Amino acid sequence: MSLKLNRRHALALATAAACPSLHAQIPAQARLVVGFQAGGTGDFIARTLADTLRAKGFAQSVIVENRAGAGGVLSVQTVKAATPDGTTLLSTPATVLTVLPHTHRKPPFDVFKDLTPLGAVSTLDMALVTSSRSGARTVKEALDAARRDPSLAPYATAGVGTMAHVLGAQIVRRSGVPLVHTPYRGGGQALQELIGDQVPLAIVSISDLLLRAQREGRVRILATSGLRRTRFLPEVPTLVESGFEGVVASDWSVIMGPPGMAPERIERVAATITEAATQPAYAKALDRFFVEALAMPREAVIKRLHDEYQAMGRIVQQERITVES
Repeated sequence: MSLKLNRRHALALATAAACPSLHAQIPAQARLVVGFQAGGTGDFIARTLADTLRAKGFAQSVIVENRAGAGGVLSVQTVKAATPDGTTLLSTPATVLTVLPHTHRKPPFDVFKDLTPLGAVSTLDMALVTSSRSGARTVKEALDAARRDPSLAPYATAGVGTMAHVLGAQIVRRSGVPLVHTPYRGGGQALQELIGDQVPLAIVSISDLLLRAQREGRVRILATSGLRRTRFLPEVPTLVESGFEGVVASDWSVIMGPPGMAPERIERVAATITEAATQPAYAKALDRFFVEALAMPREAVIKRLHDEYQAMGRIVQQERITVES
């Protein structure tokens, strides 16, 4: 009996000694920095990911820190200056990295030097929308009407230099119809202005607000921006199907770390993010905001960022898109 108790006691002591060591390997806190205000789609994606990372043991606590300002630049600068230990990460639409730098005469950051790509976590298509009061039922009809009547040419977006703005510029270039870009402070405001007949067209992200407005008969969705029809709107054709071959865009979200992260830390964090993005519960939670989960190997994320950065740079230059006077 004494020997058994001693062995049990020794085992308990060994386990107790090991547990603090294992527990110490899990950071007490990690944070996901988001460049937009709470309540939006980007914030929701980050909070859903934070819950998943916490459940996977990435850190004892994973908080979302909203650093809204300058179209996402403030959040990039926050992560750029963070300690490169993998506990401070940027959750951002890729457009902040691939479009925004080109819209400044002096880029506010260098995507490939100031940040460390780690993974992709979601993708979101956009939609070309008109008021239900419009007689247009196809993209062609809407463009023909805008060609005939300049008052039907303005299109609303979430702002200058957004993917919606770039998409609109591509439609203008391909069609030859001089649509007029009308930027607002966010996609929600752009959609509300369309519903209120303050603007005849809008390019906005697919969202609960958009689909609710469609169900209520207040808007008509003419086309979506993905390579294939989105499962959230299977009856709506893509821009490619509407005659705009090669005009494809999605607002995919990426996770970036500070510069200078150690290779082994990069590997660990990237693997955890990819694993989190493949969890069924994570994908199901994103469905509520009509966002699709997207998991990509780190190497694929780096290549896509490079490719889009180059492509967006050409478009921004061609269209003279700038956020500075």
